[in-house]
Amino acid sequence: QPAAIPPLMPLGSFAYKVGIVPPPPPPPLGAGLVISIGSRQYVMHSVLGAGTYACVWAAKAVEPGEDAAAVAGIAATMDAEHMDVAVKEMKCGRGPGILPDATFPRARWEISVMQR
Repeated sequence: QPAAIPPLMPLGSFAYKVGIVPPPPPPPLGAGLVISIGSRQYVMHSVLGAGTYACVWAAKAVEPGEDAAAVAGIAATMDAEHMDVAVKEMKCGRGPGILPDATFPRARWEISVMQR
């Protein structure tokens, strides 16, 4: 028997899967939004500072075993200075609104500077 022919894939989806076009950007951050960075979750609280190319947010860590919605409810009643972490939101790569040296290694270097 002949092999089954796979269903047709929309051109945009195909172009993304084979690396012709980059994936769409993630949605912008916002207060109360639960995000994942690696294996950890954080509840976004408020903007600590913003510039032309980046924005730094105060955020509350969701500890393992905690309910993210419950943490979000608690964080909503707190001031920014009581948040656990700062999350820097910036675009990396190439394109409008992106610094020429905005690469993942550059972002990692900035993190190391902030940790000192």
